[in-house]
Formats: sequence, structure tokens, C-alpha cells
Amino acid sequence: MRPLAAIPILLLTTLIFQRAELPKQAAKTGDSSEKIQRELNPLPSLPGTADTTTKPDTYADQPDAGNIWDHWKTPSDIAFTAIIALFTALTYFNLRSQLHATKIGERAWLVPNIGSIEATKVTGTFQVICQITNNGRTPAWITAAGSVGMVRKSEKELPTIPPFTMMGPFRETGSLLPPTAWLPQGFPLTNDELKKVAAGEHLLYVAGFIEYRDIYKEKHRTCYCYQLKRAQDLTHPDPLDFCIAGPPEYNDAN
Repeated sequence: MRPLAAIPILLLTTLIFQRAELPKQAAKTGDSSEKIQRELNPLPSLPGTADTTTKPDTYADQPDAGNIWDHWKTPSDIAFTAIIALFTALTYFNLRSQLHATKIGERAWLVPNIGSIEATKVTGTFQVICQITNNGRTPAWITAAGSVGMVRKSEKELPTIPPFTMMGPFRETGSLLPPTAWLPQGFPLTNDELKKVAAGEHLLYVAGFIEYRDIYKEKHRTCYCYQLKRAQDLTHPDPLDFCIAGPPEYNDAN
């Protein structure tokens, strides 16, 4: 056989052998796929383990006791806080009123007490003494005081602020006035004035004030005004007597 004629026969033989090997390669490929699939399959469950397949939760829609408590926790805290705040406020105001009552009961109280008309050593002149007494349980420190006597035809003629004659001078820190002690304020009267008052021609007023400080360092002021009138008591030894009168601002205490 010629060499050139053998070449096509050789090529044909090679193609036949290649086609014969193709099915075997496919089979091997299939075997590899099956082997990989077996390796990817999940491992069997261990003995005693339950099926972990997800099931519908039948209790999902039911309320949880803990969730209910959390739901009411905030309103409960608010309510308890409000109650505590209320009791705290009540306690504060109660203690405050008790302290105020204690101060009122223990502090100094300067109260005016008008006396009777008395004759003086000077012929035809008289006087009346108003005692401003400390009726409190503790001392007072007087810082200012004054008094005045006024003769008017009617109460409307009284000035808004009486023209006081000032007493003193007092110490800057105040002059001590112990409990039951008193400060005198005198008013001179003439016989002519008393006659006109007895006849109803004139009205006689005596007014005064006093400023002081108590043991709690609080300042106070007492004002008073009396009018000399005919005695309403027929058994009174004097035909003339003093009674509280004058505008409201003339009689005040704090």
C-alpha cells in the first residue's frame, strides 16, 4: 500500500475510536455528579432528636403575661409617683402650717391698752397713758414708735397718715421689751378740751404706732386709735371714756 493512501485510513480509524470513548466519559461524568450529590445530602438525624420542621405557632396571637405587665408598668409608675408627690406636698404644707402656728404662739405680740384720764401736777392739765404691752411669750426688739393727739370736729377731718411725734431714738438693733413688759405713750389734755368733748363740740382722738422685731427676725407693726367719748356705762366713775375709732388703717397689727 502506498504511504499517501494509508493517511485517510488512519484518520478514519482515530475518529471511530474517539466516538467509541464518548459514552464512557459521559458515564464517568454522571458517576461524579451522583457522588457529589451524595456528599451534599444532609446527614441523618441523630437518635432521639425531634423533627425540626417549622410548624405554625398556635400561641403567637395569645397575650403574654409578661407583656401585659410591661404594658401597665409605665402607668403604674406614674400613678405611684403622683401619689408620692401628693403625700409629699401634703406633708410639706402640714409642716409649714405647724411652723407658722408655732411662730404665732411663741412670738412677741405688742398690744395697746388705753388708760384713764388722770390729773397732772400742773393745774388745769390732764393726761392719758396708753400702755403697749408685750403679750407674747418671747421678747420683742422695738425699732420705732410714735403717738399723737388730734382734736377734730368729725372723723373725716383725720389725715391719711397721722402726724406722729416720734419717740426714741432706739438702737439700730432695737430696744428689748420682755414678755409682760410695756412701753408707755402719754397724751396731754387740757381742761378746755375735755369740756368741749363732754359738750359734743369736738372729737378727741389719740393715735400711735410701734414697730418691732421678734425672735424669728421678722418685723411687725402695731397701730391704734382711740376716741374720747361720753361713757356708755352709767356706773363708770369717769364721765368720759376711750373707745376704738378712726379709719381702718389707724388700727392694724401684724
